[in-house]
Amino acid sequence: MKKQTILVCVSHSDDQVIGMGSSIAKFASEGKDVIVVIFSYGAESVPWMKEKHIIETRVKESMKIDKFLGAKKTIFLGLSDKNMEEKIKKFKTEKKLELIISKYNPEKIFTHALDPHPNHRIVHKTVLKVLDSMKKNIPVYTFDIWKMFDTKEQKARIYIDITETFSKKIKAMMMFKSQMYFSIYPLLPSVYLKAFLNGVHIKTRYAEMFYKER
Repeated sequence: MKKQTILVCVSHSDDQVIGMGSSIAKFASEGKDVIVVIFSYGAESVPWMKEKHIIETRVKESMKIDKFLGAKKTIFLGLSDKNMEEKIKKFKTEKKLELIISKYNPEKIFTHALDPHPNHRIVHKTVLKVLDSMKKNIPVYTFDIWKMFDTKEQKARIYIDITETFSKKIKAMMMFKSQMYFSIYPLLPSVYLKAFLNGVHIKTRYAEMFYKER
């Protein structure tokens, strides 16, 4: 039997870990192939460092961390954080994503919800646009990173029990040395709180929550 494939599309190299690192580890432990697609190198995240150095550092970190979680492959699309929507058109990123989806034929796609970060919203929009152009009826689930609560969101929600893999997510987050002070430390308290509160919904210790986009 062919292995089931999960495709995770994110803006930056730490988003998949912060947003759904425990679920990635769980999917991998269940024998599923997890393919991570990262749109941007995130070179602007540390402005005082040379672009080449930060790109090399973030790529190396991402490959190591995704492998630690059990992901089969990490793909960088190589966009800049600045003017990402324009860069998507210039570098034919939609076509590249279409080829990735065709190649791996995922059973599910996970990506950003419409949280406050503009590049997260752009990736969300791009993933749905590509699926529409391909006329692919693949289930899409989304997750928040920079939004703690969303009482106005009316989409259906699914909860995944991550009790067994939550500690692995935390270890993976702490491996992002280049992002420690910019996203890891600031988001760590909310990661713990959300995992606990989501767990309450399904009567388990920890859970990750996703919106059913389609």
